[in-house]
Amino acid sequence: MAKGKTIKQVMTKGLLEKDLTEFERRFGLSSEEYYAQYLEGVVGDWISDQDAIWWAGTYECYSTMQQRFGQRGSMREIQISKLMSNPPPSQ
Repeated sequence: MAKGKTIKQVMTKGLLEKDLTEFERRFGLSSEEYYAQYLEGVVGDWISDQDAIWWAGTYECYSTMQQRFGQRGSMREIQISKLMSNPPPSQ
């Protein structure tokens, strides 16, 4: 899952899909449904702030990868930092 990963870590589409699937299993909601709620600001207390932000960020990276590479991107590695316009400050 997301614990222990950094924003600079190289990810593949498969790893992003794995994280999204885990969030969907844990919270019983599709990533698309969750992201729509997140953008509307209606995410409830059922999810921690850390999980909420990580799930939204993972979905954004996955969506960007799909747009840029489509099905060809499944084995192509790209850096998350290139996909995110405003990476969080390092801790």
